[in-house]
Amino acid sequence: MNDCAFMLKLGEYSEEEAKTLAGHLKDAGMKVEMKGLVLFKSAYSSTLDGKLSEVEGKAEGIDRFKKYVATIKTLMEKDIESDKFTESFLSESIPGWKEKLERLETAKKAEKAGESAIPEEEKNELLWTAAECISAMNFVEDFFRINMIDIGNRGTLADDPMVVIPVNAEDYNEDDPLLHMRMDVEMTKAVEIAVDEFSTTRYDNLDDEFREDFSEEFLIIRSMGILIGELVERAEKGKMDIDDFADLCYLEMGDKNTMTVDASLVAEEIARSLEKTGMLKVKGDIIKWKI
Repeated sequence: MNDCAFMLKLGEYSEEEAKTLAGHLKDAGMKVEMKGLVLFKSAYSSTLDGKLSEVEGKAEGIDRFKKYVATIKTLMEKDIESDKFTESFLSESIPGWKEKLERLETAKKAEKAGESAIPEEEKNELLWTAAECISAMNFVEDFFRINMIDIGNRGTLADDPMVVIPVNAEDYNEDDPLLHMRMDVEMTKAVEIAVDEFSTTRYDNLDDEFREDFSEEFLIIRSMGILIGELVERAEKGKMDIDDFADLCYLEMGDKNTMTVDASLVAEEIARSLEKTGMLKVKGDIIKWKI
């Protein structure tokens, strides 16, 4: 058996969110472990960087990007104020974008509250609009950067400006002078929160605010708490091997509305957690109940 001490991981959070979450758990009488982490995230991208006329014959969907350039030029000629540029650009490039994003945000809140979800087809359309808005503004950001235009003082746009077009590098020869491949590495701080498995049996002590704000975490804690409670309830004095104990770590509840909790793959870790409470003793692959 593994001698490592395991706890039930809830997730990784910002420092402020972790403090709030841990506070709720401790108030409910749970044993909480917090560990500071540095998270690493990398992203790879490929673009064609060059004058619009150079890229035009090489990139798919170039008409959309040519439209973006035309819109930027029009707004620059109108001398649109910098704080209104994004809204004006998106309104010209993606009609109805604001209403669609508002609809998407409303739908997400309704889903989270357990209310009726919008049709899948409509949801996909709204998500596509959100992705298109992000793509368009990424293009604008790169456009201003590569043409050395200050968004607050844009100046004059060249007749054949430089553009940055996202592409799939596999579709191009790596020696193509316009092809640019990039890797971005980002490191952020986070706090990992885990809770002692046996203390999850106190899930009923968690307040309504926690259940609403951390609904997924509550489900995890409640599932483990119910399982631990059932293990203790169904335990018989005497010995059993780890395979029999693993069978007990599969729980199915309900009749019409069924819930299953399958913790058989972490049976050893649960046994170690219960050992710390004095309820059983683990020796090799044999478990001896003391209750």
